[in-house]
Amino acid sequence: MSNDEPDFVPVYTRLRGRTMGPFTLAQLKLLHQRGQFSRAHEISEDRQAWRSAATLESAFQTPRRRATTASTATLGDDSAMAATAPALAVSKPSWHYSIDGDTQGPVTTIDLRGLITSGQLCSMDLVWKEGMAGWAPAGDIDELQVSFDLQAATTSRAPATSGTSQERAGAGQHYCFACGSPADSRAEICPKCGVRQPGKSGSSRSRISAALFAFFLGGIGAHHFYLGNVVQGILYLLFFWTFIPALIALIEGISFLCMSDEQFARRYP
Repeated sequence: MSNDEPDFVPVYTRLRGRTMGPFTLAQLKLLHQRGQFSRAHEISEDRQAWRSAATLESAFQTPRRRATTASTATLGDDSAMAATAPALAVSKPSWHYSIDGDTQGPVTTIDLRGLITSGQLCSMDLVWKEGMAGWAPAGDIDELQVSFDLQAATTSRAPATSGTSQERAGAGQHYCFACGSPADSRAEICPKCGVRQPGKSGSSRSRISAALFAFFLGGIGAHHFYLGNVVQGILYLLFFWTFIPALIALIEGISFLCMSDEQFARRYP
């Protein structure tokens, strides 16, 4: 695409595998001004052939200001240079950055700030520009701190994703231990995966009780009757005189104690 192409030509953009668009040239210019489109992107007209966005230089051009008269320029030469220096510094492609070993650049300071605020560039990713002794973490660069502060403020307003499941779900909810989906704290079965929740079985069975039955009355199958395994309980009762059911029950009682409550609830709902 040349710089003379009209604004209505559709262009797709891609960064690190994420495709967006189509956009017009005017929309790309607006995205660039907002820090959401940079030379680090790739562009395509048909989503088949991709090339660097740097080839579309017209999307990164800023409107030229009208030239001042010679007399005005002479009167305020020093002050004008001082005022325009910061603007030139942030709009000049001078930064290189590295994400997961993939080096990109040069990009402008505005482009770099856009990558930070969108979460694509983190504080530990390395950056470099001419004049620096070497590559340094982006979080150590003073002129980029405002972007990290903005990104942190945006993240802090997002729903929390850490902490215990009960803290994330709220007082009236809990998260299913099997699939992690939120469910009403009173629900016995997860509405998404159908797994019964620990402590929601509607009975008084517990692994400690099952273990005690296995240790003291396991020879006659008391623990299996307690767990609802009637057929196995009857088999233990019929062959209790061989002492084999008692030995097996001892092993089963130990396994009950080694289980967690969640494992016990899944195995003996």
